[in-house]
Amino acid sequence: MTTPTSREAQGRVVVLAGATSAAGLAATRALRDAGARVVATGRTSERLRALAEAGARARTGGTRRGS
Repeated sequence: MTTPTSREAQGRVVVLAGATSAAGLAATRALRDAGARVVATGRTSERLRALAEAGARARTGGTRRGS
């Protein structure tokens, strides 16, 4: 898999199935870090929640508290 550039990913919406493990997880992180909005699906709700929280921390540059 090639890493997307910020120019390629910025402002795009990407839907990824299997985003909570292996290649799907790596793709989710790479696309998010390149500026894409990622809609992630997976079988494990706990992993999806952790992925969403990590994405929120990456966007804000810090830790997320609450809920």
